[in-house]
Amino acid sequence: MPFETAKEQKERNKHVREGANEEEFVNWKAERDQGLRKTKLLHPVLLANARGGSLLKDRQNA
Repeated sequence: MPFETAKEQKERNKHVREGANEEEFVNWKAERDQGLRKTKLLHPVLLANARGGSLLKDRQNA
């Protein structure tokens, strides 16, 4: 089936499941995050955000 109803989502989806408490969700999220790779662009994005969206200028063209 290419879709799920809102009821099915509430029953099965860990993000929106009814009856899940905060501790269960935090434990699930921490476990999931440990298995994810770090993004390659995290550092450049943080730098751009710290500069108010400005990107570094190319040193050859400066």
